[in-house]
Amino acid sequence: MSTRKAELLQKLEGEVQRHLQLREETYVSDTSVQRNLDRETDKLWQKLISLDEGDDSITERARSLCLRGQLLDTSPDYSREAEVSLIKAVKLKPSSVEAWNSLGTCFWKKSDLFGAMHCFNSALKWARNKQSLQQLSMLKRSMAKGSSDGKELVEESALTWQEGAGSSDGKELVEESVQHAKDAVMLDVKDCRSWYVLGNAHMGLYFADGAARPQHLRAALKAYQNTEKAEAKSDIPDLHFNRAMVYKYLEEHQNALAGFTAAGKLDPSLPWQQEVEAIMALVSLTAELVASKGHLKPKKLAAVMNAMSTSVPSTHTLASTAQLTAGNNKGLAVSCRVMEDVAANNCIPLRYVAVDHTGACFALSVLGLSGAAIKHNSTLTLLDPRFFQAHCWWEQKELKYPCIRMETPMTHMLCGGRAPYGFKSTPTLMTTNI
Repeated sequence: MSTRKAELLQKLEGEVQRHLQLREETYVSDTSVQRNLDRETDKLWQKLISLDEGDDSITERARSLCLRGQLLDTSPDYSREAEVSLIKAVKLKPSSVEAWNSLGTCFWKKSDLFGAMHCFNSALKWARNKQSLQQLSMLKRSMAKGSSDGKELVEESALTWQEGAGSSDGKELVEESVQHAKDAVMLDVKDCRSWYVLGNAHMGLYFADGAARPQHLRAALKAYQNTEKAEAKSDIPDLHFNRAMVYKYLEEHQNALAGFTAAGKLDPSLPWQQEVEAIMALVSLTAELVASKGHLKPKKLAAVMNAMSTSVPSTHTLASTAQLTAGNNKGLAVSCRVMEDVAANNCIPLRYVAVDHTGACFALSVLGLSGAAIKHNSTLTLLDPRFFQAHCWWEQKELKYPCIRMETPMTHMLCGGRAPYGFKSTPTLMTTNI
C-alpha cells in the first residue's frame, strides 16, 4: 500500500470511529436524524470502497475488513455480511481489539451470547480496554435474566423491572457485571459511558439481590450523577429516565417526577408519562387512605387498637409514630395493624396503610419481601423503623403523609411475633430498548 493510501485509510478509521460514537450518543428519536446518520454511513462506505482496491499488506487488509464490518453493522439488526468481514479481520490480525469488539457486538445481535462473550474476552487478552469491559458488563446482565435478544442490551437505554424468578447463577453474573463496569471506570474515570453502565449494573444487582439492599440503589444514583458530570451536559434522556427509576424505588417522589418529565421532554417515545401517572396514582391513594385512616369508623378503629398487641422485644422500647424522628430510630419499636394493601403484590416496595397502638395512621413500605408475607389485618412489630415524611408537589397539588420504610424486614420486622422467613422476593431485570 502506498504512503498516500495508508494515510487516507488512517484518516478514514478516525472518521468511522467518530461516526460510530455519534450514532451511540444520538438519543433523539427523530427519523430525519436517523436518515442523516444513514447518509453519513453511505458516504463513509463509498470512501472505503474507493480505497479497497489494489494490493494491500495483510495488516492493511485486516484494517479495511474491520471498517467494512463496522459500517455494515450500524443497523440494529444482525448482518451476515458484517460478521463475515469481521471474522476475516480477526483471522488476518488477531490482535485487533476493534475488530474483536465489533465482532462481539455482531454475535450479540445474532443472539449468540457466548460467542459475543468470547470476542470481548479475546479483545481483553490483547489489551485492557473500556469498550470490551462495558460490553461484557451489559452482556452478563442479559445472560443473567436468560435473554438471548441481541437487540436488547447492545445499547442500554430505559430500564424497567418486574417480579419474577431469580437465581443464584443470575446473581453471580450480575455481580460480575458490576465488576466489569467498575474496571471500565478505573481505566478512564472521565468516560461517561462507563459510569452509565456502572449505574445500570448496580440497578441490576439491586434486583438480583431480592430488592432488599437499597445501598445498591444509592450506588447506582452516584454512578448516574458521575455520568452527568463526565458528560458535561444534561440532555441524555435515558440517563434522566433511569435515575428517576432509582428515585422512584427510594420513594423520593418529587425527584422521580422531575426526572421522568425531563426524560419525556428529550425523548417523548420513552414511557415517562405512564411512570408519572403511576407515581401520582400511588401517592394520591396513599395520602387519601392515611388521612381517612383507611375509611375506618371510630368504633372499628377503637376495636382494632384494643386487639393490637403492644408487646415488643426487651431490646426495644415501644413508640408511636408521633415519637419517631426522620431517619433510623434505633432502639425503638412500633406496634401496628395493617389496614390496607395500597399497591399490587409485585410493586416495589410493597406499600400498606397501617395504624399504630395510639390510633395514628401512616404508610408502611416494605422491601425485599413477596406480597404473600403480609396479610390484611396482620399485626406487625417494626424494629428500628426508618421514618420520613413523604412529600411531593405536582400540577398545583400537594401531597404528604408520614411513612415508615422497612429496608431489612427479615431482621427488623416481626409478623405475629415471628420474622417473615420464606417470603423473600425474587424480582428480575427487564430492559426496554427504546
